[in-house]
Amino acid sequence: MRNIFQRLFSRRQESEEGDGKTILIIEDNEVDMRLIERSFIKTKYRILKATEGEAGIRMAQKHVPNLIILDCLLPKIRGEDVCRKLKENERTKNIPIIILTVLETNILDCYEAGATKYLNKPVAPKTLRAEARDALENPEPLMYDEE
Repeated sequence: MRNIFQRLFSRRQESEEGDGKTILIIEDNEVDMRLIERSFIKTKYRILKATEGEAGIRMAQKHVPNLIILDCLLPKIRGEDVCRKLKENERTKNIPIIILTVLETNILDCYEAGATKYLNKPVAPKTLRAEARDALENPEPLMYDEE
């Protein structure tokens, strides 16, 4: 009887949100990093973190996460430029990227760089989880370069 319970319980856990998937968070603000990370605390996602764009690019190339959550306003290199570099790289080009920002003026730049989604900060944890789930299921950017 105990084996049956363990098998049923382990199957239920296997189907929980994020099981086996990795999210890379690229965010320079410590408070925002913690808020984003805490949004996924009750899920089975594995979380990787980088606090600057170039480090995030290297980490993405090394670990090839299933999803990247990227701050737009990073020091040294802007989020849309990080996104563009990731989309130009063979190893990382198919990773869906959610860009988070307080700005509304660069939405088009982010989508043109290949972002799958663009969300304004602050974003509620439940909304971020739902958008992450959707980006994983529908990784194609909303905007395509048709030229």
